[in-house]
Amino acid sequence: MRQSALADDLISIPEAARRVGLHADTLYRLCRTGQFPPALQIGARWRVSVPRLERYLHADARDTSRHHGPLEVDRRDRDFVTPTKPE
Repeated sequence: MRQSALADDLISIPEAARRVGLHADTLYRLCRTGQFPPALQIGARWRVSVPRLERYLHADARDTSRHHGPLEVDRRDRDFVTPTKPE
């Protein structure tokens, strides 16, 4: 496979996030925690294989036995502190 053909099959995390409808920061977190299999770490950078992304998304559409899809994330901000009422 030619080098340019391989490069055409890889997209950035922000581009992948646009394609799947998530914020790029969320997708970076999923990559770091190993929860987004189409992602590849090349040095310090993350890239997403387009063919793997398409298989991943289409496999989820066919597999209805799972309770949670692979891109279903907890949208609550873990750093958010709920204000308490003064006593």
